[in-house]
Amino acid sequence: MSLFKCERFTSHSGLELDFKIDCDYLTDSDIECIAKIIAKKTRFGHVYGIPSGGTRLAEALEPYIDPHSNTLLIVDDVLTTGRSMEEAKKHFEMLKKYFETLKYEVAGWVIFARRKPPEWVNAVFVLSEVIE
Repeated sequence: MSLFKCERFTSHSGLELDFKIDCDYLTDSDIECIAKIIAKKTRFGHVYGIPSGGTRLAEALEPYIDPHSNTLLIVDDVLTTGRSMEEAKKHFEMLKKYFETLKYEVAGWVIFARRKPPEWVNAVFVLSEVIE
């Protein structure tokens, strides 16, 4: 049981990678601490976790929701290509077009970024260079 596994695997986005970051091995206390770090840096009124890696983090962030904020926070555990985050953002932006009452800004957070994340996404930990 280890957070980092030095073995080849296929990522969610279909990339063959040399090591895996397995956030399932982070304890509930670890996730709560990371949620507190994020909440200190970002005000948000709603939180959405990318299934399935972001679900635990989203649940840990719920106590920090500020009902006066119009920011929707999208979270995930590990960002590799950024595709899941971009797809979720696109989905929520599309909903705003169809439902005029939805007025929110979108922000993103991940625990680990294997590369530099998109400008709208923050990471608690970023690898210093692309490692694949």
